[in-house]
Amino acid sequence: GALTVTGITTLGDDVTFTGAAANVTWDKSVDDLIFNDNAKAAFGSGSDLTIYHDTSNSYIQNTTGNLIVKDTTGTIYLQSTRIDFESEDGEQIAHFISDGAVELYHDNSKKFQTDLHGTITTGVSTADGFSVGDSEYINIGTGNDLKLYHNGSNSYVLDEGTGSLFIGGSVVKITNAAGTENIANFTQNAGVELYYDNTKR
Repeated sequence: GALTVTGITTLGDDVTFTGAAANVTWDKSVDDLIFNDNAKAAFGSGSDLTIYHDTSNSYIQNTTGNLIVKDTTGTIYLQSTRIDFESEDGEQIAHFISDGAVELYHDNSKKFQTDLHGTITTGVSTADGFSVGDSEYINIGTGNDLKLYHNGSNSYVLDEGTGSLFIGGSVVKITNAAGTENIANFTQNAGVELYYDNTKR
């Protein structure tokens, strides 16, 4: 029948908790509490948080509120392989540094990180769009030599560094904002055409 224990009970060998379809075993020899495939460690009155492995994948599943991961003293590491659980060895995926940066990696090479002023990207960035607000600059060059910005009233392309500002192309066109009227055409090995109200003059 049932066993009721009051106080501290010490079991000196392995202990197996037999489930309907999966067991949990305390393995004394390796100091492990082993959850067999599909045996879940459940937390919360309604088993709101579960941790388990289903023979193919491992899961941390939260069904109530937010899933919060905290570290108040150091860095949270996500790694694909951890050789030594007491060190930081392994292929890096992401670092979340307390009072510091978030770092993202590709094939163990850092490609993106946050810093005090914003973000730093290493390599080529591909995006569906890029937007900045009024009076926010796109700076190009080591000394921010070339600036592109809109100040709320006008748009600017400013070369503030050394050298000249070059605009190149076999045909360079200046049109109205809608692209429906010509203002000027500059054609390689040919003429320069200037327009008034879309009529070449």
